[in-house]
Amino acid sequence: MTYNELTGQIGAVAARTGHDPALLKPSSYLIKQAASELGTVPSACALIGDSPSDIAAARSARASSIGYAATSGGTRQLLAAGADAIITTMADLVARIRGEHPESLPPAGINQTRDSL
Repeated sequence: MTYNELTGQIGAVAARTGHDPALLKPSSYLIKQAASELGTVPSACALIGDSPSDIAAARSARASSIGYAATSGGTRQLLAAGADAIITTMADLVARIRGEHPESLPPAGINQTRDSL
């Protein structure tokens, strides 16, 4: 986050710290933990993930989900899992968080959504 000058833009990052299977994705535990740290509810948050279990966790918590897909197959999997949007490079995400809209990005800063396919 420091490298991309995003430290003031990201409110919380949650990651697993143990091996309790009940707390692993697709459990919504980490999303709820991050929302709690932010003093908000999961539905006001977005999860960025690269697997169908990430998307399932977001849906379970009622959070928005942004799928990161490096391949067209990954895009199809994440959309099938219910991702709200897809990015194909982290540069897309960084630009959107910064509020930049380079000409190479669609106006929404997202490459595809369920509605666009």
